[in-house]
Amino acid sequence: MKMYYQHLFYLLFLCSGLSLSAQVPHASEINTGIRSRDNTAPVGSLDPKWVVAYGDSIKPNTAFEPAKVVGTCDVSWSSPPSFNANWITYDFGKDCEHLAFGCIDLYFRREIVLPATDECGVPIQQSYCLNMDFRADNNIYAVSVNGVMNYRHSAPGDPYKYNGTKNTVRVNICNGWAPGSNTLMVHTKSCPTLAGFLAEGVPEPVRPTTFLGKDTVLCSGSTFVLKSPWDNTLWFDETTAKAKTISKDGNYWASYRDLDGCIVTDTIAVRFGLKSFIPNAFSPNGDNSNDCFTPFFSHLDFVSYEFRIFDRLGNQVFTSNDPQVCWDGYSREKPCAEGIYVYALIFQTGECESTVLKGDLTLMR
Repeated sequence: MKMYYQHLFYLLFLCSGLSLSAQVPHASEINTGIRSRDNTAPVGSLDPKWVVAYGDSIKPNTAFEPAKVVGTCDVSWSSPPSFNANWITYDFGKDCEHLAFGCIDLYFRREIVLPATDECGVPIQQSYCLNMDFRADNNIYAVSVNGVMNYRHSAPGDPYKYNGTKNTVRVNICNGWAPGSNTLMVHTKSCPTLAGFLAEGVPEPVRPTTFLGKDTVLCSGSTFVLKSPWDNTLWFDETTAKAKTISKDGNYWASYRDLDGCIVTDTIAVRFGLKSFIPNAFSPNGDNSNDCFTPFFSHLDFVSYEFRIFDRLGNQVFTSNDPQVCWDGYSREKPCAEGIYVYALIFQTGECESTVLKGDLTLMR
């Protein structure tokens, strides 16, 4: 298991284009209030990367200057989920307070340098996306790259009165990037008395391919062959081959290096038929032992599920379409009498045909 996570981390590193040669910045390096990759700048200091100006709703009216790290200036502001991010603002001289300025627009700017291509040789303007979570008191109004708009606030009502400290805005910033220096601009709106801005990078997950096929539930058989289009495929057990035979339920991963030198990875879940056990009795007497009647399964990935229980006269006393819901011995909020009951279970998993199970059960009190 440890080897698997080490390998997965390696895949994340490569497939997100984060090699030393490519110089594509890690998403967390764009966080506000960050002094280094893993450290926040002290509250009261200046952010080393983000600059800010204030103005009207159209453009900045002041020169850009380093933003001030202010932390959570108000109890209503949420602490950053990331340990290497913090709130920043324009230096009003009183931390976040700008009562004398009235309602203002703040423009936070960050320069981001990108290479010509990503790790796999794809032009950066086609391959780079920066996923960010933004918050502000009061409102994240617009996000652009080199003047190309990637997000604009569209919720009804006055944006200056929007609660942007509680409502996180996630933006996939994919448009406008170019090789070299890029200008990321975030336009916020704030009314007295406080102003603050928080940006946190969301790491790009590996974009999976499906060369192993879809998740599979086998109706019968004791082995299954996983196949890859490449001879140099590295499998979950650290062996290299074009195919791999398995015989147990599990989630199996494989990876290979394509002709461009990029790592491609995929995962498939395989289940070797559903194994079930249905008790023949239960005792719903409140002693926390065998108080609820339910079938037990080796896995719960059902396409359909219907479980019904009837008394001796054929009256239905219980029904459920959820395999995790059990019968507590009650019907219409009244306890059922001791005796013999009949169950009928109809279910389907994967591509297998529907299965019908019927039998008797004894209710004892």
